[in-house]
Amino acid sequence: IGWMHYRKQITAWIRKHKILTIGAFIALSFALGGAYLLKKDSADGRLLMWKVAAQAVMERPFGGHGWDQVAGAYGQAQEAYFASGQATPTEEWACGASVTARLYPDANAAGKYNLHVFGSGKMDNYSYTTMPWYAYLANITAVTVYEGVTGVGDYAFNYCANLTNVTIPNSVTKIGEWAFGRCMSLSSVTIPNSVTAIGSSSFYECHNLISVTIGDSVKSIGSCAFDYCYSLISVYCKAITPPTLDDNHVFDLND
Repeated sequence: IGWMHYRKQITAWIRKHKILTIGAFIALSFALGGAYLLKKDSADGRLLMWKVAAQAVMERPFGGHGWDQVAGAYGQAQEAYFASGQATPTEEWACGASVTARLYPDANAAGKYNLHVFGSGKMDNYSYTTMPWYAYLANITAVTVYEGVTGVGDYAFNYCANLTNVTIPNSVTKIGEWAFGRCMSLSSVTIPNSVTAIGSSSFYECHNLISVTIGDSVKSIGSCAFDYCYSLISVYCKAITPPTLDDNHVFDLND
């Protein structure tokens, strides 16, 4: 009875103040929409994590997975989510004629992501701000390029400042210009035997890069490829014939 009484009072107030109510509703809608647009990428990233977590919970809604199995269960749910075709354009992008990139939340680090690139052929080339995952650059900690991809595009991962782990498969033949430039948390990289060309400034200003292993097929290394890599102390090139260096600044570490 009490609830019905209050409901009648609220209904009567709304009828009496229609314009004020409509104005308040519109203002609230604009405020919520503005808040979303202001932090759109952050909100979308959290939404993805909630969707994957909900899927993992639904698999065992009563008994659960156990504390020691949470990361594994999340990873499996994440894989199933993308395999189901439910991914939105925010979470999956075309980055080549037959190449796709998917963003996976890091189950062990809130707000961090792993970027997986797969398919066949070469990635598209980009500029400083045109890569589809640009809004996530500071939050990407790992990049995995899968077998079948033949080229890493220009600027593809430039300015992934918190990138610590890179996997390049033995199908890639070219690493584009500025592909990993300014990845300042990267400490080591292995360039596979399939790579024949390393583009200009491809690892420019990777300040914490300590060691680089270059495969045996490399023919050329572009200008400033490892320029300003202050911490670099080990470069191992397997090629029997030394690659062509575009200029004297390829390994100019102390400018």
